[in-house]
Amino acid sequence: MAYPWISVLHVCTLTDIITQFVCLWLCCCFYCDILVDLAPVGSPQFLRTTAVTSNSMTLEWDEIVCLDQNGPITEYRVDYGVDGLPITSIVTADREITLTGLLSDESYSVRVAGSNRVGIGPFTQPLIVLTPIAGNFVSIYRHCIV
Repeated sequence: MAYPWISVLHVCTLTDIITQFVCLWLCCCFYCDILVDLAPVGSPQFLRTTAVTSNSMTLEWDEIVCLDQNGPITEYRVDYGVDGLPITSIVTADREITLTGLLSDESYSVRVAGSNRVGIGPFTQPLIVLTPIAGNFVSIYRHCIV
């Protein structure tokens, strides 16, 4: 079970805890769905890879902060591509996706945006992921090895 006030990436203050509690109460009651008629103003949080191979990668991300959702998030748009090639877009209702058919030894730029019933919100900052060379067992951090 995940607790909204516990985060690996930062220590929450009392204000964060109170804001999260109020946000959960408002979203669970009715506020976000009825009173707000705007697209999300925030982007998904903590976009990251959980697995990378020479021809695929699995990504996951955390929800958009509740107060930035402006209603329930209905889907996410994932854009990815390599410099010089067209961007590919995929729509999913989940907060995890596996991208397949990738080229080996390429640097992919990936970004995600959430949508509600009104429209799409802003994208995350791009995440750059290097696919390893086919047949080699190379860490995705291989560019850090000196």
